[in-house]
Amino acid sequence: MKKIKKYFITGLIAILPLFLTIFILLRILENIVLSLNTFLPIQLVVSLIDKLPLSSLYLKESLSYFIVYIFSFILIYVLLVVIGVIVSHFIDEKKVKWIENIFLKIPLAKPIYSTLKQISDVLFSKNISSYKKVVMLEYPRKGIYSLGFLTNDDNEYFKKILSDVGQKIDAKEKMVNIFIPTSPNPTSGMFVSVKKREVIELNLKVEDAIKLIISGGAIMPK
Repeated sequence: MKKIKKYFITGLIAILPLFLTIFILLRILENIVLSLNTFLPIQLVVSLIDKLPLSSLYLKESLSYFIVYIFSFILIYVLLVVIGVIVSHFIDEKKVKWIENIFLKIPLAKPIYSTLKQISDVLFSKNISSYKKVVMLEYPRKGIYSLGFLTNDDNEYFKKILSDVGQKIDAKEKMVNIFIPTSPNPTSGMFVSVKKREVIELNLKVEDAIKLIISGGAIMPK
């Protein structure tokens, strides 16, 4: 019985994010489709489809819905590009933060917005591309291992500073930069510079490591 419960929870965790994503996207599309029913170009397309020599009414309706959905998808894409241009060139960071603060002050909207914001920050963060490898090191003390990302595999700058202040570092010894993210929000964390021999490199994709961190260790890599 415990195994069945475990499998049920595992299946729920696996399918729920996908289901919710598809559900939300479909709801958005449906609302846009409903609002576009009165849009003149759409009405013209639908009227042209009605005049096609198709015997099946169901086929005509399906074709009409398909075209409306495609148009809606294109409209969303163009709208997001326009918003991206406006935010990038006409709205500064202070105004964006001001808008975010408004959402964060609304009781019901705060948990939803903050969660989605964290997820989007992780998925679309430019910093992810700078993560070279997934590593593990003993931090914050001996016996405790933390997951991190290698951001620089040869920190000569720190190595020189340590040598200048009297720290004994072998000339062949390499210093590496590691970013240790926090859980469940991997956009924040600690930056440390350690000797390369103290770092354990893992055969793990950055995306899988991020999933592991966000889930607090619940979603283990396969």
